[in-house]
This record gives sequence, C-alpha cells and structure tokens, in this order.
Amino acid sequence: MSALIKTVSDHFSRSEFSKAESLLAKALKKHPAEPDLHALYGITLCFTGKEDSALTHVAPAQGSKHAAQLKSFLANHFHCKAQYGDANAQDALRKLGIPSS
Repeated sequence: MSALIKTVSDHFSRSEFSKAESLLAKALKKHPAEPDLHALYGITLCFTGKEDSALTHVAPAQGSKHAAQLKSFLANHFHCKAQYGDANAQDALRKLGIPSS
C-alpha cells in the first residue's frame, strides 16, 4: 500500500491527476474499505473537476490522515458555488456538515 501511495504522490507532484485517478480506482476495487485510498481518490477527483463524485468518498475516508484535506477541498469548492445560489452546492455543504451561509 505504501508503494502505491508513493506512486500516487509522484503523479500528484507532476500534476498527473488522471494517472493517479486510474491507479486509485483500481486499488479501491481491491481494497474498498481502505480509508486512505478513499481520501486520496476523493482528492484526486477534486483535481480532475469531479467534486460531486468526490463527495461519496468523504464518509469512507474517515480515519485517514488525508480525510481533513479532502473535506477542506470540497468545502471550499461547494462554498464558492453556494455563494452564487447553487442549491446543489448548498446541499453538498450540508452533507459535509458545513453551514452554507
């Protein structure tokens, strides 16, 4: 698992998020209960513009050292959208346990 996380980190450092996304998707199929994989996959989805999909990885990421970072990325994204009246963003913030106003 640590080798995979290092490889994903290397992809992140080179902004190769689609490569990281592919590796993590495959790893999650093998290890669906691994919180670190959920957190890193969710973060990767944020970097590839798939924040709505990343929301589904918040709960399974609990217990990961990366969970707070995932939640922070999502909170910032949806807070900005909510400021412009996006009802879906306001709902997403509620799911994250964050007030939208």
